[in-house]
Amino acid sequence: MTTTTKNILNILWFIVVYLLVQVIATVIVGMAFLMARGSSIPEALGSLSGGFLTEPTAIIVLTAVANTTLILLFLGFRWAPVSYSYLRTRPWRALSWIALLGLFTVIPSVWMIEWIDADVPNGIEKVLRALMSDGFGYLSVGILAPIAEEILFRGAILRCLFTLFSKRMHWLPIVLSALIFGLAHGNMGQAPHAVALGLLLGWMYYRTGSIIPGIVLHWVNNSVAFAVCNLWPGSEDYKLIDLFGGNAWAMWLSLVFSMLLTIICLLQLARILKKGKRTSR
Repeated sequence: MTTTTKNILNILWFIVVYLLVQVIATVIVGMAFLMARGSSIPEALGSLSGGFLTEPTAIIVLTAVANTTLILLFLGFRWAPVSYSYLRTRPWRALSWIALLGLFTVIPSVWMIEWIDADVPNGIEKVLRALMSDGFGYLSVGILAPIAEEILFRGAILRCLFTLFSKRMHWLPIVLSALIFGLAHGNMGQAPHAVALGLLLGWMYYRTGSIIPGIVLHWVNNSVAFAVCNLWPGSEDYKLIDLFGGNAWAMWLSLVFSMLLTIICLLQLARILKKGKRTSR
């Protein structure tokens, strides 16, 4: 078997593992919750498709179990190689710029989502609301999800994609991994933002060879979303202009200002991000 064939099969296997973990975690957590409430095994199996995932506690436990399982599998089987070499370079200035980038892209991201005007399916929207409505949901959204998704999509899938193309074509694996990342979100309401974020995350992985920058950006992105949902209850139903009290001028000025700051952050990162061997840390 050639190296190319092996890496293609690895990528397909990583995607299959990701899907299997979601399904198995759903069945196990669903069965546990339903049986704890007195359902028999046949009743629990019959009820799994009946909407128990609208319960916040079940959703939080499910996502935590799925993300933790992915982390343990990919690190345990070394599907995403581990190294602390990037942290030894003391990249604190770069990570600070990355955190700022995560903050400055919030308003442009919200505007892009509104401009595309694609709805999130009702079932997925209920899941997201449940995750954002409980403080324990932050464990899954803000901590485990960034780590698990960066290990999978950058540390494993993108790392293998890079081996399939020449160095001059490095942009193609980045685009492909971003598209896979978008598709993994399972709906057109989230996919465009996920693809755009995936491009940034992939570029940073290409420049540094580490998923640490991606984890930081991913963490800031998810943490801001969690904070907004909890500081402004019902904000998920707002339009961007509503956050500015209906003042269109304030909204557009903030959008332009945020985009300028985003460009400044990207220019700084293009200058200071160091290239290295591609590992998970």
